Amino acid sequence: MGQTSLVEPYRRFLSESQLILATVEYSFNQSIKSPTHEHEYKFMCEMSIIRLLDAWARFCRYTVILSAGGRPVTRTGTRLPLAPGVRKTSDVIPVLLSKYPNRRFEPRWHDAYECVDAAQRLAIVNFRSFSSAIGATNSPSGEIRTLRNYFAHRNEETAIRAKLTFNISQIEVFQILSQITLPGTARINGWVTDLRNIASASIT
Repeated sequence: MGQTSLVEPYRRFLSESQLILATVEYSFNQSIKSPTHEHEYKFMCEMSIIRLLDAWARFCRYTVILSAGGRPVTRTGTRLPLAPGVRKTSDVIPVLLSKYPNRRFEPRWHDAYECVDAAQRLAIVNFRSFSSAIGATNSPSGEIRTLRNYFAHRNEETAIRAKLTFNISQIEVFQILSQITLPGTARINGWVTDLRNIASASIT
């Protein structure tokens, strides 16, 4: 049996984020060709943002669980030992929850603070590299979450937050995702590139 590797969740995220990018690009192009169906393609983009945040949360969760209970090999070839009190991956979440004073549910894995806090509570051996990457100040996860929350809930509070975050008066998915940002790429491409770079750095 081959060794478990932290590259596995990274590759999954690469694959899923590529599908999301392709869906957004297809939707944008088709909306130009078939404007009468624009609302359908906008819907596809909105669901893609919801899927992107979910994919990121799953990457973070699985990486922490593997690091704590899977004895995986990092991207640089180091094999990690088990975290304290953990014997296998199925132990990780129960052990983690036992380290909170009053918590019955898992952390919000897409939230950098909660994710890093969970890794610290588990005392994973690769905490330093994982936390410095996941907690990076250039992470787009906050922006993605803001937009995702609007598409998922569509209430006044999420609308106000989205408008303030993106400095817009109306929330239009194509406009937000295609806006050119530093370093000269569409926002959605920049988001995915940044998340991929953070993911790569977190598994060293």
